[in-house]
Amino acid sequence: MAAKKRWRPGELRLVYLDECEVHRHPRLAKVWQRRGCPLRVPAAGEDGKFAVFGALDYATGRLVCQTAEHKDGAAFVAFLDHLAAAFPDGPLVVVLDNVGYHKGRRAKDWWMAQQDRVRPLWLPAYAPELNLIERVWRHLKDKLSCHRWWADLLAREVAAAALLSRTEARFHQPDPGGIALVQNFCQAA
Repeated sequence: MAAKKRWRPGELRLVYLDECEVHRHPRLAKVWQRRGCPLRVPAAGEDGKFAVFGALDYATGRLVCQTAEHKDGAAFVAFLDHLAAAFPDGPLVVVLDNVGYHKGRRAKDWWMAQQDRVRPLWLPAYAPELNLIERVWRHLKDKLSCHRWWADLLAREVAAAALLSRTEARFHQPDPGGIALVQNFCQAA
């Protein structure tokens, strides 16, 4: 209780956290096509994938991302360490869903060790629309893998990192004369 009283609203950093998978096989979306001429998208071989863990700072629009081979407890805790290092000062409120490894043994140990500085805010089950970073994942998949098959796995991972490093996600109006938006996620909703 004493820790909550120490945190003043202006000092809190609200961060939306989630993870997604980027696949080798293309993501098929609605696309215009001439009647009788179906769109053909190559998809040969096995579907390779990697996970992207990401956190979105609501106030600044800054994305902190890290790739991993799989979505599991070890990769999640490694990302939490990366997130804590990216925002070293002040308290963090982390908004996230209730997937099993977010509350697993490794994660519980991490949450307990960081409880003075980092607090989780659990979203209700089956409500991904409440997590703002889901719009960033949709943007990533639209730009990176919509109707596109990647033969080179490393190139796909490099392209994802480059795209995310150039993405700024703001969900409120910028200051008058403020920063130009790379991607306006309010219009994408």
